[in-house]
Amino acid sequence: VEDMLRDQLVKAIGSVVSANDFAKYMDFHKRQLFRSDVQPQAFSYAIRRPNHYPDGILSIESNDDAQPIRTTTVHREVGHVMNMPLASSVNVQ
Repeated sequence: VEDMLRDQLVKAIGSVVSANDFAKYMDFHKRQLFRSDVQPQAFSYAIRRPNHYPDGILSIESNDDAQPIRTTTVHREVGHVMNMPLASSVNVQ
């Protein structure tokens, strides 16, 4: 039954659709659906200390083409220092 449904779907579309093809299709429609200021952006950020060059990059990448996935984000100009305790005697800022 599953093979029959798959064959019918492939005939209706005209080709086999991969996850990468579907992601491109959704990116195209998201560009039309969302205003330019709220469109999903690539999840890729430079990790840096104030007044220094980037120390590294944080990104979430797709398996197919190693490109950053597109997500909805909020960017604020004024931020605050984040403190993360790693152990009882270690605190990361």
